[in-house]
Amino acid sequence: MTIKTKSGSVEAERVLVATGGHTASLLGRSFGFKVFARTVAMFRLDEAEVRRLAGMPPMRCFGPKGMDPYILPPIPYPDGHTWLKLGSDPVDVELENEADIKDWFRSGGSTHVADGLQANPRSHS
Repeated sequence: MTIKTKSGSVEAERVLVATGGHTASLLGRSFGFKVFARTVAMFRLDEAEVRRLAGMPPMRCFGPKGMDPYILPPIPYPDGHTWLKLGSDPVDVELENEADIKDWFRSGGSTHVADGLQANPRSHS
C-alpha cells in the first residue's frame, strides 16, 4: 500500500488509520460510526505524577445521569508538558458531518461541562 503525503510517499504492508471523527471525510466514505461532541479538561502533570501514572490504560467510566467520562493516560504534548485528558458530556450531541466536527472543535466545547470537570474530576466517574 502506498500512502501519499505532501512531503512524499511511504510504502507499507499494513496501515492503521486512526482519524477518529474525521474518518469519513478523510477516507471518502462512511463506516457507520457516530461522532459525538465531548468537552475535555486538561490537567498538567508534574514528573512525579507522570511516573505514578505511567502504566495507566485509557479508560471509559459508565456512571449515573449520563456522565460517562473517558480519561487518557499521560500524554507528552509539543508544549513540553505532559497532560492528562478527561472528557465527558451529559448530553449526546451528534456531529453529523465534517463541518459540524470542525465547528465543535473550534467552539472549545461546553464551558459548563469543562468547569465541572476541572473543579471536581472525581464527581464525573
